[in-house]
Amino acid sequence: MPDEESEGERTTLVDRDNETQTNPELVSDGGRQKDREQRKLEGVLRALLDERRRYILYFLQEHEVSELDELATHVTAMEQETDPDAVRSERVKRVRISLVHADLPRLEDSRLVEFDRRSKAVRYSRPPELLARMLRLCANFDAPEIR
Repeated sequence: MPDEESEGERTTLVDRDNETQTNPELVSDGGRQKDREQRKLEGVLRALLDERRRYILYFLQEHEVSELDELATHVTAMEQETDPDAVRSERVKRVRISLVHADLPRLEDSRLVEFDRRSKAVRYSRPPELLARMLRLCANFDAPEIR
C-alpha cells in the first residue's frame, strides 16, 4: 500500500513494495499540468491568432485607453485599410458588436485588456513584455499602415 511523503508543498506517493514514487499532480493530469508562465504564453498566442484582436492591441498599445466606439472605428479602418473618417457606420456597428461579445472578452480572459461595460472604456492592461515583442513581429505581416 502506498505511503504519502511530503516534500514542502508537494506530496509524493511512495510504493514501498515496488520501490516506486509517484507525483499525484502528474498522475491526475497525465503529466500535462501547466505552470502560470506557460498559460500566460498560451493566452498571448491565442489572442494574437486573430487579426482583429491584433488590431485592437496595436491601437491600445498607442493610446492605452479608448472609448468603445473610437476603438471600433479604428479597428474597422485598419481592416479596410482606410482612414477612420471613411468607414461606414453600419460596418463599425458590426465590428463594435464583435468587440463586445467576442474579441474583448477573449482579450480580458488573457488579461491583456480591461473593458468597463458601464463606461464603455477599453484599457491596455499591463501586458507582459512578451506581448509587445510579439506584436512588433506580427505588425511586419499585417497591414502596411501598422508597421
